[in-house]
This record gives sequence, structure tokens and C-alpha cells, in this order.
Amino acid sequence: MAEPTDDDPHTAAVASALADGVRALREGRPADAVPLLVRVADDRALAASPELRDVRARALSLCAEALLLAGRTGEAVLRAQAAVVAARAAGDVDGVDQVERLQQRIARAAPAEDPAPRLTDRERTTLRAAPLEGVDAGYGGAPGE
Repeated sequence: MAEPTDDDPHTAAVASALADGVRALREGRPADAVPLLVRVADDRALAASPELRDVRARALSLCAEALLLAGRTGEAVLRAQAAVVAARAAGDVDGVDQVERLQQRIARAAPAEDPAPRLTDRERTTLRAAPLEGVDAGYGGAPGE
């Protein structure tokens, strides 16, 4: 695959999306930044270029940050993981450190997983109204035990 040049319209569009995404992020508009930064991070030509690994790593980390600030922590986790991989592949030690700090912010913002499933209002009402024998039967006990 040929390396993109500055005269390439695709390269110009990706560069513009990156600049616009960074601007939106800096202006406090993470929801506007997300689609722009996703476009850059997912660009096949950028991903295929060994010379631009550091740029892609940075685009991935910016995308993760925008997702975090937009309240989309699950997606932010995935983008940050990809950013660490890309930064390591680029040999960008500082980039890896930055993304690992971002991952800590994402982890703090992510809701804690609840090990116990929550009952719906309907299930709660049904359980309150059911005789104890009926509840036991639902958990493998014989009816009437």
C-alpha cells in the first residue's frame, strides 16, 4: 500500500477530522469529538502505516478520553486498551504512561459491577405476595415442603 501524501484528499480529511475532534474535546464538547476521533482511530490507511503508529495511538487515546467524558465508559475502556497496544508498538513510553493514567480515570468513572442481580419491581411485588412455600418451590424445593 502506498504511503499517503499531503496532497491526498483522504489524508487531508483524516487530518481535518483529527484537528476538529481535538478542538471539540478542548472546547468541552466530547460528544461532538467522539465521531471525529473514531473516524481517525478506525482509519485503515492510518492503521496500516508503520510510520504513523504514534499518531494512531494518540488518536485512540483521545477517542477514549472523549468517550469517557461523554459518559461512554465501556467504549472508553476498549479504546484505551487499543491505545496502549498501539503506543507500545510505536515504542512511545510516554504515550503508554499517559494512556495508563487515562485507564485509571476510566476505571474510577466506571460503575462498579454488582455481583448480585437486581430484582425488577414486578419480581419484588411477586415475591412479597407469594407464600413462603411458593418461593421455596421456585428454587428447586418440592411444592408444599
